[in-house]
Amino acid sequence: MSGASESMWRSYDTYTEIQCRQVQLLRNEGSRSAVAECGGRSRSMLPLMDKTDLRDYVTDAIKFWEPWRLIYNLTLAAIVILYFALAYPLSRSSLTVDFCLGVFLLVVIANVAYCAAYIVDIFAQASGFREVWRRYRKLLFVIGTLFASIITRFVAMGMFPANR
Repeated sequence: MSGASESMWRSYDTYTEIQCRQVQLLRNEGSRSAVAECGGRSRSMLPLMDKTDLRDYVTDAIKFWEPWRLIYNLTLAAIVILYFALAYPLSRSSLTVDFCLGVFLLVVIANVAYCAAYIVDIFAQASGFREVWRRYRKLLFVIGTLFASIITRFVAMGMFPANR
């Protein structure tokens, strides 16, 4: 081999040796990171995504957001029930199968919109601001619920015309 080629392989071997030591340290610390094999001449180290971290972020998001979904749905239902009660004699006549199917569709859409919080939450947890985000993510719930409540109010006003 030429001198330049030999020097290049020595640098590569040193680099991969350092990576292998880092992998061994991570394994000793109990990290479940996915890593490539370190033995032999083919010690290529490809950075792989740590799937357990993503799983942890998703699990944490589910643990936080799912209990709050009940409060979100009850808040929106209370708004619809309030406007139904305010327009009661006239609103009773609007209770048809088609009306109930329409309300069911709106409930599904509201819950799909609620799932948008997962996207924000998982990305925020994957960032360097994870601990700050975890302290203030209830603020996203409050803002999102207020926004959905405003939309629900206008939809309910259109569904149940008030007594005049």
